[in-house]
Amino acid sequence: VIAGTACHDPKSPMDEAATLEPTLGSSIASTVGPVVAPWSDPVAGLRTRITATGATFRVGESLPIRLEIENVTQTSIEYSAQQVAINEPFVVTGPDGRRVGWVGITRQSSSSSMPKIAKGQRKVLVSGYDLATDYLICDPGVYAIASRKHIGFPSWPMGAIPGVPASKPIRIQIEAGDVPRWRQLMAEIHRRLPVEGSWHLHHGQDPAGPIDKIYCTFTPPGNRIGTSSSAVLGFDLTAPDGELPATPDEHGSLRYYLGTFGAQHAYLSTTEATRLAWPKIADAMRTAIRAMQ
Repeated sequence: VIAGTACHDPKSPMDEAATLEPTLGSSIASTVGPVVAPWSDPVAGLRTRITATGATFRVGESLPIRLEIENVTQTSIEYSAQQVAINEPFVVTGPDGRRVGWVGITRQSSSSSMPKIAKGQRKVLVSGYDLATDYLICDPGVYAIASRKHIGFPSWPMGAIPGVPASKPIRIQIEAGDVPRWRQLMAEIHRRLPVEGSWHLHHGQDPAGPIDKIYCTFTPPGNRIGTSSSAVLGFDLTAPDGELPATPDEHGSLRYYLGTFGAQHAYLSTTEATRLAWPKIADAMRTAIRAMQ
């Protein structure tokens, strides 16, 4: 493990919940048995809670989370549950009090995901979501975990459709363990990315396997439609002919050489259309790679 590595996201593109204070509290009763959050305060007649399968885990171990919803009214409720299990569904705060980076793959959702829940009924919305796969949980310490708020459809033609309320947090202990080298690199990059705008890194493949690419999406401040741009941090065995100039090739692509990572060479590839956003990101990635040497 890289000492002092901060595995967190400078700013999430889906910031629907406040950062949580990860102080060790009564939620951690033992290392055996589930840790269950109190029910959230009802919103539009619905409340939620999350559960972890235990109170203590090691870095790199599976960390399954369950999310439940309950109707506390005397009538059935139709609600929106489009993204309860995708696109950063949980807010994870690390021992340093900073938001932990989410590195999952963004996915489309469907507006048809509007189930009904009967009066007094309780449902499991998410079962077995593994935080260790999609979040950069790299350092030992106490982590706070909660589901984020999901907005419904307040102006739906047939009437307002509520979303899923944010849960109250649970707190779990993470003990030291093995961190794959590529996850350490992603954490180093997260720590150095510029504060402006929103960032999302993801591996784009089986997180347990070897990695040959890291994908990065940047949205400038203001989050205007059509302003996001992407780049790919790739690794191969081809050595550059000196430092590559940041000029576009015949396809309009830019390729920044960032240095060596183990036995491989690292390159950041983006497009001419988004070139202004990426020199600063390339510098952050280059610094992160050098820190791994």
